[in-house]
Amino acid sequence: MFKSELNLILQDGQSRTFNESEIKSIQPHIGVASIDIGGMFIAGPLKEYFLLITQTEKIEVPRLPENDREVLDYIFVNCEIRRRQS
Repeated sequence: MFKSELNLILQDGQSRTFNESEIKSIQPHIGVASIDIGGMFIAGPLKEYFLLITQTEKIEVPRLPENDREVLDYIFVNCEIRRRQS
């Protein structure tokens, strides 16, 4: 079964659905958030997210168990179907 959409929880806690036709790429990111202390930036807490690039915007999607599962399902199911079709 082809997975044609992603249902993700965004930074504000709201759920949003993205259709396959609007998704350009999904990239995992791991980095450190910076903190501004009087004009001097220092390393803050670890920041993990998926960068979801659509036709119109770039969205930082938090790494939550629900989002991880949804993204992995989307990637594995669609890659396997495309592999079988080729």
